[in-house]
Amino acid sequence: MTGEHGIVSVICCFTSEEALAYLADSLDEQTLPCERIFVDNQENRFTSAAAALNYGATKATGDLMLFCHQDIRFKDSHALEDLVTSCDELQIGDVGGVAGAIRAGHRKVTKTNITHSPQEVRYDRRDWFYTSYIEVESVDECVIALRRETWEVAPFDERLCDGWHLYAVERCLLARATGCRALAFDARINHLSVSGTMDKAFFACLRKLVAVYGAAFDAIVATTGYWSCRYLGVSIARHKANKLLEPLCQRRPAVS
Repeated sequence: MTGEHGIVSVICCFTSEEALAYLADSLDEQTLPCERIFVDNQENRFTSAAAALNYGATKATGDLMLFCHQDIRFKDSHALEDLVTSCDELQIGDVGGVAGAIRAGHRKVTKTNITHSPQEVRYDRRDWFYTSYIEVESVDECVIALRRETWEVAPFDERLCDGWHLYAVERCLLARATGCRALAFDARINHLSVSGTMDKAFFACLRKLVAVYGAAFDAIVATTGYWSCRYLGVSIARHKANKLLEPLCQRRPAVS
């Protein structure tokens, strides 16, 4: 578990051992050993990701903590070691990830070099970046990297994020509000999921984040979308309308 970077802890809340094997098997192949903290939530012991990951962090001894979804795979034997090397860039208070969002006008642009789905599909070329990391407004929950000291000062907020959404976004809002950074790192990782679910709990959490951070930021920019703090209701309505129109647009014949 030790090396030139110190101990690295991989923390994952899992809902089935079969699903967890996707991550665990890839860790078996890594050149860099790690401390594995797998938090069993098969019987719904935890009601939020924040609570589950905070519990896992209390069991970890790593100088660097990687909070990973169970459907994450490190794609080659050096992938973990190279990501950990990149994470040396993290200062106390910074939040790291492997996918993030930046703003382009009044919309979000995803920035990531990972792949997704069982077929390991790359994201659109416009989403790629060509440096070891890029500063973003928030990182995706699929992988969250924190120095131990960062988590000790500010654990995941179990009050604001009392479900399974936006807990990484909240960490990034806090980091940026206190003069720190959110960074997306180049990484050779596959994420089975293409996108998360935006249900009532998602929008309830989003409203709470706006209530707390709306004075500091004019918008919350996440991989889920661009959410105006001042006109949040409009942003939500526009998002829901676009979702309703998507099937119609997909069926519309191409114009020759």
